[in-house]
Amino acid sequence: MKNILLIGVGGTGSKTVDTLFQKVKELGRQNDNNISAIVFDTDAGDIKKIECAVPIPMADNASVGTICDRIGTNYIREWFPCGDKAIRSQEMFRGASQWRKKSYLAFLNLMNKPKFRSAFISTLEKMTLDPSAPCEVYIISSVAGGTGSGSFIPIALFAKRYLRKNLGKSPIIN
Repeated sequence: MKNILLIGVGGTGSKTVDTLFQKVKELGRQNDNNISAIVFDTDAGDIKKIECAVPIPMADNASVGTICDRIGTNYIREWFPCGDKAIRSQEMFRGASQWRKKSYLAFLNLMNKPKFRSAFISTLEKMTLDPSAPCEVYIISSVAGGTGSGSFIPIALFAKRYLRKNLGKSPIIN
């Protein structure tokens, strides 16, 4: 038996994981693997279409500038042009719009929200139903330039570090 987590990131990854997980559920238990699925997206419209996986919206009604101010660290201000009025006024809930930095900012914002952070953590913790079983995480995203390309690495790192530090697992991240 294996504990398997499918993570979809962005529109392409989320749709793919949701479809795949729906097929897994339709087929029923074909083996002894414990399979779960979670998806992350900055597009509020797309995340509402998720049917089977656990949906995690990465953006809220705040603007880019508001989120920069909320996070407030110097490296964000240096790395992200938070002072530019046109950039500050951009809405976050319509997706990353081919802008990797915007999706990374959305991930940082998400991790500062207890409700969504705990949904991610509880999905990770479900991977330890059988403590002796190995953990495998599969992340599916597009690297063409939107949400997936800017946040799949931080999501993978968070999953790996959390499983290792808090649950004593050494997951295989694919």
